[in-house]
Order: sequence, then C-alpha cells, then structure tokens
Amino acid sequence: PNTLDAHRVIRWAMNSGSQSAVVTDLFARYFERGENVGSHAILLDAAADAGMDAALVETLLATDADKAEIKAEIETAGRMGITGVPCFIIAG
Repeated sequence: PNTLDAHRVIRWAMNSGSQSAVVTDLFARYFERGENVGSHAILLDAAADAGMDAALVETLLATDADKAEIKAEIETAGRMGITGVPCFIIAG
C-alpha cells in the first residue's frame, strides 16, 4: 500500500507522545495481520488505539497537511540509499 498517509500519522503522533505506539501498531497491522496501512479507516483505528484524537487525525488526513515534508524526507532517505522501513539513523 501507499504509506504516505501512514507516515503523516506517525509524524503527528510524535506531537502527542504516542509515536512509538502508532508505529508498533501499524507494523503489526501490516506485517502480522496483512491490513492495508494506506487505508484511512485503518490509520484512524491505529491513531485512536494509541490515544490520539481520531477526529483531529481524520480532519488532517483530508488535507495536504505535512505531505510535502514527508515527501521531502522520503527523497532524502532515497538519496541516502534507504529503501524501506524500519530504518534508524543514529547521530546523523
């Protein structure tokens, strides 16, 4: 699935202190349960399960909020040779 919106939700989860929970949940949904993590319904469930404001996430998903920033991060990762997740960059 296209994970652009999943990355947006993960970015927003950082602000609510629930980023780790969202990432863990999305990985389980995709890798263990075969769910479509590009689906807004799945993303909203994951956000709510992690304690995020699902109504706010739903509103943001309907916009272009943070799309340009996420695309820029993906392009930067590509230039670094990163082609998948999870990926960890430590000390630059």
